[in-house]
Amino acid sequence: MRTMKYAVRSLSGGLFLLLMLALQAHAQTVDDAWRFSQRLPGVGARLTAMGGASAAGLADYGALFSNPAGLGYYRASEVSGGLTWLNARDAATYHVPGNRFDWESELRATNLDHLVAVYKVPTVRGSLVLGMAYARVADFTRRLYFQGDNDANSITDAYLPYPDEYTVTSGGELQFNSDIPFIAYQAGAIEFLPSEYEAGRYPFYQAVAPGTTIRQTGEVTEEGGLHELSFGGAVEAAPNLFLGLSVGIVTGSYRFERRYEEDDFRNENTPDLYAVAVEGGFLYGFDYLRAQDYFESDLQGFSVRAGLSAQLSPSWRLGVGVETPVFFSVQEDYGTQLETFFDEGGSLRYGGQPGDAGTGSFDYEIRTPWRLRAGVAYQTRQLHVGLDLELIDWSQMRFDASTNRSFIQDLNRQVRDTMEPVVNTRLGLAYQMGGATLYGGVAVFPDPHKSEIREAEADRRRVFGSLGASIQLAESFRLNIGWAQEQFDDYYQPYGDVERPPYVREEVRRNRFVIGLTYTFQPPRARATRPPRRR
Repeated sequence: MRTMKYAVRSLSGGLFLLLMLALQAHAQTVDDAWRFSQRLPGVGARLTAMGGASAAGLADYGALFSNPAGLGYYRASEVSGGLTWLNARDAATYHVPGNRFDWESELRATNLDHLVAVYKVPTVRGSLVLGMAYARVADFTRRLYFQGDNDANSITDAYLPYPDEYTVTSGGELQFNSDIPFIAYQAGAIEFLPSEYEAGRYPFYQAVAPGTTIRQTGEVTEEGGLHELSFGGAVEAAPNLFLGLSVGIVTGSYRFERRYEEDDFRNENTPDLYAVAVEGGFLYGFDYLRAQDYFESDLQGFSVRAGLSAQLSPSWRLGVGVETPVFFSVQEDYGTQLETFFDEGGSLRYGGQPGDAGTGSFDYEIRTPWRLRAGVAYQTRQLHVGLDLELIDWSQMRFDASTNRSFIQDLNRQVRDTMEPVVNTRLGLAYQMGGATLYGGVAVFPDPHKSEIREAEADRRRVFGSLGASIQLAESFRLNIGWAQEQFDDYYQPYGDVERPPYVREEVRRNRFVIGLTYTFQPPRARATRPPRRR
């Protein structure tokens, strides 16, 4: 334990820490809301392979998630199921003052992709189709690893408090007004010198001595995804004009874990450079530091989609759709633990226990933006080409919570100040060859962060390229295979509040494979009722 002569207490809430603390995972941020709102271009093997292009109207259960009017083109009923396999590779370059280090990491995941039932209701004329689908609509899987030697600064520099973050009472009691230095002090990463305070000088110093070289290592893992259970249907309101409606219930989880370490691998931080007072004595010389952080979010939400599709001619279709905001309810648990090891005396650790600063839970809401989608498709007996445009104004995202209203208002101001509208583009084609159909597609989702953020950090535009095939196995069974590769850049900063802080530039590539089996069947035909003949 730390010496009790200078008692320490934390006055600020864990919620402020979640926004500002580099020591801990960043929950409840603008980028979290954007992450939870992002979607895959399309669901299922077929639309995965076609880049998700389906807004013009397509007889695929994925229409429930884009333009439900497309269900009206079904000619038979079907049931389907499938799995998805994801491989995420992250090429990282760790930049420290005067040097850079290249690393690559990988993470895999296998999940249920979809379970589907579509029923074409027997009708005398026109079309009425009902559908229900459970599908994976977003995937968060990825891992970042970096390592490098830094002689310019340390995370312990970032833990030093500003003058307004601590006070010393007339009785000599040290009190912190911020969790950042409080946690670092409790774990021995910074120390307070009463003699310096009494002399009118800055009274704190950090564990890693300036000018020494330390090895910094970090690993960030993200896991989880979103699934949606969608119910809907489409009706032929007039010849070749289909109207559709679907309701989606979204559930999912997201887990963020970070491990960050600093190692005095050259043994330059000798015992005479740093000492920490604890009850019963001192600990001497910085040797090693380990910070572990996490937050885990459980998400539940719902939205409604409506759309229409018109068969303008045998070769052309036009469709439009609208989706209400997804109203997410988020339950979040978070925690952080910091431990400092010394050359002499052992180690000090703080965090991870109920009631500790930086550990707790929080409930809040996210309202995603409206989505407007339009598409056009050209088709012949063998060829289908579709183009979709989707407008999303990300500056319309909003946070809400029953507590910490000023914090929530600040987040909403950040959304308005940093985000802007984008237009997502999807292009897909299908070519039928006997009992098989080949697919290809491209999708581009621009980065909604404003230009000054993209220039300072990274352009996080997501680009997808895809291929796939459907193979008729028997009269009623069809095997569907889809592959899509997603590429985007990202930016990560282990800590700030120092001169020339280190940072990581990432090139992320995720390959997603979907395989599904579809069984198609014809429902009994409806019979027209005729008036009785007159005798």
